[in-house]
Amino acid sequence: MACVPPCAAERVACREIISPRLNWSANRVSMAALQADRDGLDLVTVQDHPYRQAFHDTWTLMAFLAARTERVTFVPMVANLPLRLPAMPAKAAAGFDLLSRGRLQLGLGAGAFSYAEREDGAAN
Repeated sequence: MACVPPCAAERVACREIISPRLNWSANRVSMAALQADRDGLDLVTVQDHPYRQAFHDTWTLMAFLAARTERVTFVPMVANLPLRLPAMPAKAAAGFDLLSRGRLQLGLGAGAFSYAEREDGAAN
């Protein structure tokens, strides 16, 4: 994952966590986020695959991890807007940002895989 600092004088350290499969333990996922937090990394990203039954929900997983960490910022990568009514990710983002004390950066997109939208029943 490439990170682009807000300004050239700043350094941003990154870490990516792919939204784990349901058979991954909560401990396994927590340990990765806690390590990122302890190591001083800035970002934990969680891939958004709402159409995949084998993956945890991105917003639920980020909330679970935010409750166990202190400083790291969370980013849904990339929150797929066509798969949800617009009010739902807006409300989730606002609530998450408030409850995590401002530790959200929002990654939004239109989706890259049309099969995903067909599987989920989203309109084309």
